[in-house]
Amino acid sequence: MVTPWWFERIIIPLVKALALGAEVHVMVPPLWSGTGIGRANRNSIASVQGVFWHLLDGPDHPKLRTDASGEDDLFALIDQIAPDITLCRTADIASTKRISGTVRYIMEGGGAPLGGKSHRICFADSLFDFAEMPDLTPSEIELCERAGRDFWANRIERLQMDTREAWRKRLALPDGKKLYGLPLEYEHEENFFGQHHAFASAIETVKAVVERLPDDAILLVTHHPLTERHGDVSAVNGLIADLRGRAILVEAEERQAFATWHMCRHCDGMIIDNTKSWSVAAAFGTPILRLSRFGFGDWVQEYRDMDRFFDEVGRGVAKAVALADVQRWFGYHAINVMFDPRDPRLTADELMARASREVMPETWEARLADCNAELIALAAEIEARERTHEKRQAA
Repeated sequence: MVTPWWFERIIIPLVKALALGAEVHVMVPPLWSGTGIGRANRNSIASVQGVFWHLLDGPDHPKLRTDASGEDDLFALIDQIAPDITLCRTADIASTKRISGTVRYIMEGGGAPLGGKSHRICFADSLFDFAEMPDLTPSEIELCERAGRDFWANRIERLQMDTREAWRKRLALPDGKKLYGLPLEYEHEENFFGQHHAFASAIETVKAVVERLPDDAILLVTHHPLTERHGDVSAVNGLIADLRGRAILVEAEERQAFATWHMCRHCDGMIIDNTKSWSVAAAFGTPILRLSRFGFGDWVQEYRDMDRFFDEVGRGVAKAVALADVQRWFGYHAINVMFDPRDPRLTADELMARASREVMPETWEARLADCNAELIALAAEIEARERTHEKRQAA
């Protein structure tokens, strides 16, 4: 599941940092279906000293993207290496169960809408177990809550977004209808995570939801930005057009990501699978239906039953996350979980600790200072962008 972009910007910095304090073996397939490494990556490999590279270019290498758990030769090699820690960027969770020692997944680390650049990552126990928090001491909880409140002041409260009334008017949404948002997953040949989604495709997802959608409701749909950029959205668009108002496509906006953010803020309920947009819905206190089989932190109070979700949202009694809980999680996530693999201060010891330990409170104060400085700078950037946008609109 490593695209060339990921290899250059995420994997190589991790490998360089780890190689300064550990014996590092890197296993990667050749470029195929948008993942793996190709000729363009060879200079990056050559620039990293003291690393054992294993190019898994056997005839069955495409299986590495989905399920290579039956490739005994591969696991014989892994057993020979006997890794203490294995870091995986993979959709193949069947194979990782055969690896002994500590196994962690390299996942996107950003927690929208609090910001975080695209190369932020985290080490996770599972692909899509979202919103989880470990048991913390009272002093650790207090620091997470303080971090969350700081982030709210520096980010959420500064967001320039439409009011619900202005947003509904801009989209020409009829009055008296309940609104449900559905941000679709990324669909492309390079994205093998789709094998873990609740439905086989975006088409099937929309069909399944609309089939159960109450008569007094409308489903609002957004495409994943990367699908719009690299994929084919025509079939989904055609389906939505055929639904004649039961579902409405919300077009991408000039201000990046705000189409889904507005849905998360103003819809009566959000429907998600394994999308990272769950955190935006949680931040705005919008009830969530999760279609996935993966885990979710109890504090989110998500629904898993579609009919119950529609019923309770429709009656105005739906469960939603409490502000204090969501602030605590965002604070914890920002200062303990996500990190920048390109940070020049990153050491092999810290990376190995991140992979081995759930909580690293000794790093929190420094992380809090870094995050707050970044968010203040981001707020200033957004305000400048908004002023430019307003001037263009006026012109």
